[in-house]
Amino acid sequence: MLNAEQLLDQARPGDASTLTDMVDERSLDADLKLEYAFLRAKLELSRQDGNQALFWLHDPIFQQSQLSSVDEQLLHQLRAQAFELNLDYIHAAKERIQLSSLLDGNQKQTQHDLIWQDLQRSNTSQLNQAKGDALDSLTQGWLELALIMRNQSDLAQQTSNLMDWKRAWPSHPASYLLPGELAALTDTNTELPPKVALVLPMSGQLANVSQAIQQGFMTSYYQRQQSGLNTPEVVVKDSESYPNLLSLYQDLKNQGVEFVIGPLRKEQLQQLASSNHLDIDTLGLNVLDNTSYLPDNLFEYGLTIEDEARQAANQAWQDGKRSAMLLTEPSEWAQRAASAFRQEWQSLGGSIQDEFSLDGRDSYVDVSAQWLRLNMTASQAKASNGSARHRQDIDMIFLVSKPQTARQVVPALSFNFASDIPIYATSQIYTGKPDPQHDQDLNGVYFTIMPMLLKGVSGNSAQVQDFWQQSAGNVLGFYAMGMDAFELMLRMPLMKEHQSSRFYGQTGILEMEDGVIHRQLSIARMRDGAPYPILTNQPQD
Repeated sequence: MLNAEQLLDQARPGDASTLTDMVDERSLDADLKLEYAFLRAKLELSRQDGNQALFWLHDPIFQQSQLSSVDEQLLHQLRAQAFELNLDYIHAAKERIQLSSLLDGNQKQTQHDLIWQDLQRSNTSQLNQAKGDALDSLTQGWLELALIMRNQSDLAQQTSNLMDWKRAWPSHPASYLLPGELAALTDTNTELPPKVALVLPMSGQLANVSQAIQQGFMTSYYQRQQSGLNTPEVVVKDSESYPNLLSLYQDLKNQGVEFVIGPLRKEQLQQLASSNHLDIDTLGLNVLDNTSYLPDNLFEYGLTIEDEARQAANQAWQDGKRSAMLLTEPSEWAQRAASAFRQEWQSLGGSIQDEFSLDGRDSYVDVSAQWLRLNMTASQAKASNGSARHRQDIDMIFLVSKPQTARQVVPALSFNFASDIPIYATSQIYTGKPDPQHDQDLNGVYFTIMPMLLKGVSGNSAQVQDFWQQSAGNVLGFYAMGMDAFELMLRMPLMKEHQSSRFYGQTGILEMEDGVIHRQLSIARMRDGAPYPILTNQPQD
């Protein structure tokens, strides 16, 4: 087993597994059985299989043995990693809370940071339930801290909430050794920029989109104002009036503008990215293909399809799927989604058995029978009173299409006896507005969806409801984007200081990496023609 451990340390899990398989577990004494269980768990973690790792980490040998301090720490560490692989962040946090109690100094600080990350990745209902179930004050304190910091975008108010928690929990380990993000919060400048600019294409083809973004931005602005909090002065500039946006920046600086939201068009964002330095902090509302060389004060936030495709891959993997078939429209955005899914899926260890284009040239009933390699047609099965069978080498389908196409493809697959194969999709299969009559055809499909759209009309504020009822479904996402852009502007000082900081927004859970804001959406399943949140370890609220 020692040789197998060394091979694993050398990143040779295949060779390590071969050696481990040669061990007769029944012949091992208690100490060696403990080592064997640890080794098996590490092998499963190297394969990204959290469930199998947890199987070994809950072997009876761990209860039967008197664990050394080192083994106890290792057990909690490996269990936390396994739960994180399963996206079960509450249980991961609980393991790390136990681990942190065994550590001190820098090791304890590291665990506090990781506990906070796990709690931030858990949704509010999970935190509340865990708090109700928690029997020890150590865990209760952590959960209460996570809950009081949730969904509060104003940094000054968050700082006040943190101080209140510290006064309520003066002897809690996190009170004197805060997670890094919360420690950074107390040192971050919480003053708002006095004047900000929205730089959007208010004329031309993107005018409707820009108006939706502006209305969303001002909705968040007025909500803050009505709460009695300070708000900056806002100026709006039509980016179409400036062939070179860099010429606008000097004017904005002279006007006292200290933060810019925009531009929206990639070409103009590229102009800013190509400069060595910008005089004003800027949140661009798009994401460039190459983000390696962004100026230090340029940040990017877009409703990228790639984030959704990667999340769909991770959700399917968490659900135990391993072998995919891709059905993709031939459009440019759909191909980008397929590419992102493919890369993420294969990095997880999944396989792609087939890919087909949804070009609409043939009947989807006929062509889907070919995709599925049916042993007989539906009419043959009916005539012979037999049972048609589809191919057995796939256990999921990734569908990338607009609603009109999806409403044809999903029923065709079901007609051809594939209703037992789960379908995962991006938010593009849903118009954004309830349409049960037509969306019945999408029943059973799992798909990413913005939290604002999942709440439905009645679950949102009066201002959001008014916009929802007056607008087309295709601009609702940009309205939500505008709301989140305002909140991101407020949180940017903290996100710059601590990039693991997360914000629970209308378009998803937002966090920044290397200057780019990434989204984690909610996951819904279509039922009776309407999206319903599924029980998942992904944050839904």
